[in-house]
Amino acid sequence: MAESLAQQLEQKLPGFKASFGGEELKRATAALGGALDARKGKSPTTSAPASEAAAAEEQPSAPAPATAADTVATVLAQTCTPDATEADLVLRELALAANQYSRAEAGADPSSGPLSEYDVAYNHGLVLQELAGKLAGSQAEQQLQLLEQACELYAAASAARPSAHSALYNWGVALSDLARLLREGRPAEALHCLQQASHKYAGALDLQPGNPQALNNWGLVLQEMSALATSVSERDRLVAFALEKFRHALRLRPDFDRGVYNLGTVLYTYACAVQADLTAQLKAGRLASSDPATTRERHARETRVRSLFTAAAQYICLAAALQPSRDIYRRSLAVVKPMLPLPFLRAGYLTAPLEAGLGGPGETWRREWFVLDQGSLRSASAMESSLSSATSGGGAAIPTLKIGHAVGESPLVVPLDAILSVRRVFDPSLPEGEALWLHLSRPVTSSSFSHPHAALPASASAPPAAASAASHHHSHHHSHPQPHPQPPRHHHAHHASSASHHHHLSASTVGCAPPCCSIWLVADDPASADAWVDALLLAHHIVASRSPSALAEALTPPAPGPAAGIASAPGAGAGAAGGRTSGSGRVSGGGGPGS
Repeated sequence: MAESLAQQLEQKLPGFKASFGGEELKRATAALGGALDARKGKSPTTSAPASEAAAAEEQPSAPAPATAADTVATVLAQTCTPDATEADLVLRELALAANQYSRAEAGADPSSGPLSEYDVAYNHGLVLQELAGKLAGSQAEQQLQLLEQACELYAAASAARPSAHSALYNWGVALSDLARLLREGRPAEALHCLQQASHKYAGALDLQPGNPQALNNWGLVLQEMSALATSVSERDRLVAFALEKFRHALRLRPDFDRGVYNLGTVLYTYACAVQADLTAQLKAGRLASSDPATTRERHARETRVRSLFTAAAQYICLAAALQPSRDIYRRSLAVVKPMLPLPFLRAGYLTAPLEAGLGGPGETWRREWFVLDQGSLRSASAMESSLSSATSGGGAAIPTLKIGHAVGESPLVVPLDAILSVRRVFDPSLPEGEALWLHLSRPVTSSSFSHPHAALPASASAPPAAASAASHHHSHHHSHPQPHPQPPRHHHAHHASSASHHHHLSASTVGCAPPCCSIWLVADDPASADAWVDALLLAHHIVASRSPSALAEALTPPAPGPAAGIASAPGAGAGAAGGRTSGSGRVSGGGGPGS
């Protein structure tokens, strides 16, 4: 039987001498599937001298390490059965494609057509990466082989076409998958892979700025690096960078539900880590003292933990409202709903202009309790303030100062459907804190109508260059990534006004165009300001693209019952056209923005 099979191999593969052990068998088996890499210039195997053959029988050599070609050949052999399942057929199709690209690289496949060196290497890498993702979890060694060769192919593709962002993007995905496989047994190598993946995503974004998928994946890599950090300060720094990437992605594309969900789960994981740190210190007695300084520190750290959990719940809720059909979002929302200030999405302090003087020279500011739901952002009534703090599950800071507007005052109300854009800004003329700017399509209060046309600044009638120079000292950028420059603020009698009305004069017309309003609000700290901006931006997008009921349903108080843990959402994202979705929330494929 053995001689018969050997003869068959030698007939099909001239120049090969089949044996039944060692590297020759592996090469012959791989060649049967067409995976022989002729580019290496190895001479055909010939019969060994009798003395060498005898020595080989006496001292059998150790088998060489398996390669990606061996894995491909094994897949072909295992899936060539009459009872192959649909999953087996998918594996076989990928293995055959890998062999085809191997032959194209060797120049031995005329059917491949005039493919460029980049196309062959890049597509071969994609196929091997996809095949690794389809193998069972018990085949970790085979997955490593495939991913390592995929990385080599992406390196070749990048060298062949340095301007190709897709090669760098998917190289980053492959390195991230390698890190996942190496993390348990070889953490140092896993960290190195993550560091390299971070560089690849940075390079891909240099070539294609504003790619939300690359930002999402980069954020996940940074979060995974934080889990391997050796100090709390390094962990916190990496998490902060990760959150920045997610926020940049969702502000570029508010419909990117995967990025929104990942931001929520990363915050949730981080909140658990910060809570564990606090618990350990409490158990060690380091924060047990009742002196005022220790009490303040303990209270501040407890408040931070609650705020992190509440922020995590906010993003998971928004992801569920963006895509209500995704089961993983619904299940995660069931876990975190008690952490929300239901029936509101967000509640907390903002320093805001009083409605009575909004937009006028006598404008005054006050720190008030605000709530946000599916209808509007508004200064809370006493009942809303009490409700939002009582149902927040400890997630929001309970108001201790003046809550909402006083009896007889008109509350400041910003309907979600009036919002055009929301951004973080820096303006030293505003009250102390972290400012956010709301660009609105219409006036939002009665006092806005009483000031329909604010006085034009002197620069309004000047040429564009002079007007730009006149307002230049008001155009500052916040340190966070911003897709647009900060809007200039008009001043009345040198006083900062929160509602500005921009006008365009024409030589043939008299008067002003319909007013376009802006409102400035000030949060207590950067984290709160970012959470408010994201909540307003995403809530507005949900209301505008779906309906208020989508968000209202997500904010419905949960029914009593047990809840499961937060899930990591494998396969729940929006991949690039023609790409695939990898585990841990990453999106792989072309990495283009049009997904």
